[in-house]
Amino acid sequence: MFKDDKMILLDDSSRREITYQAGEPGAIWEGLTSDDLADFKTLCRSMKNLVFKWPMGIVTNPLAWYMYHFHYRRDGHFISESDWFAKNSNGIISRQQTAMIQRMYTWAHIVGAGCSTSCIWDEETEAMVCMRSLDWAGALELGNATRIYDFKDNNTNHSFTAAGVIGMVGLLTGVKTGYSVAINYLPWGKPSARYKTDPLFMLRMLLEDESIKTYEEAFDHITNCKVGAPACITLCGIEKDQACAIEIGKGSRKHVRKAKNGLLVQTNHYDRTSPFSEQNATMYSYPVRGRKPVLDWHDGGLLQGSGKRRTDLAKAFGALIRSGNDVRESALKAYTQSPTWNYETAQWALMHPKSGEMEVWARRPK
Repeated sequence: MFKDDKMILLDDSSRREITYQAGEPGAIWEGLTSDDLADFKTLCRSMKNLVFKWPMGIVTNPLAWYMYHFHYRRDGHFISESDWFAKNSNGIISRQQTAMIQRMYTWAHIVGAGCSTSCIWDEETEAMVCMRSLDWAGALELGNATRIYDFKDNNTNHSFTAAGVIGMVGLLTGVKTGYSVAINYLPWGKPSARYKTDPLFMLRMLLEDESIKTYEEAFDHITNCKVGAPACITLCGIEKDQACAIEIGKGSRKHVRKAKNGLLVQTNHYDRTSPFSEQNATMYSYPVRGRKPVLDWHDGGLLQGSGKRRTDLAKAFGALIRSGNDVRESALKAYTQSPTWNYETAQWALMHPKSGEMEVWARRPK
């Protein structure tokens, strides 16, 4: 399935300035172009078909309507920005549907997801770097809607950079000088959504908070926050082994796994040492989708292949650290191997907390 698609390195033409302190949504997102909004409309159609078409729509449409009118409009985060994007879909998607999709990680157990995040010691720069892959249904549409967001304050001072998806007001991946953060999906066998802050909103508010400047301050914030659904926040700093995977279980309970020997890899399962490990999907040593064997790991189920992704990346980066080879080149090579490279891979981001810089790659058709 689309195995021959390519990941294209985005250049400065894909950078957009987001003035997050501007107040009015139109001013915040003023940097978006007409082409951006066209890609956003295509993404809206894809997400609407994924989440709101029959038969799932029998449940999701009334649920979206109820949550929007009785909760989100009253005290939901970023609701004015969500409404602004719904308006700019020109009727493709409603305000209540947009609000639900914005909370994709709170409601992620409806559709599932995947991601692979690695924090690696770079001997050349004497700093940790973080490489992450975002895997989600509708990968081509998400890839086409991927942009590099430079968030600036009202004085146009650069604050942080994110790998953004047009129309998504929350963030999945971001870096500022001092630390980087990325969200990975984690499974939960029973309904787990709570009316708390969506993890994507939490990440954006964390990065926008000017008082949180260091790895330690970000760690304290994340470990004390409450979010609406299980997830993993991978936090990467600058010093060797200054990285951790903060597993968030049901009810915002947390388990922390720290980097060792300059390496940390997180995919889509709880670590065996975690109190939440019984929630993991059954993982296989051969490629399957659901319970059905397939021909290649590229087309295999992301949860079933989570263990292999983590093992493959840990092996590749462990060898890299010992060899002292170029981190960027080795990371790109490792992330092109299946199942890390798979039919739902939409974007990659390579982040440098020491400098606050980020490179982003987006999926494009072959």
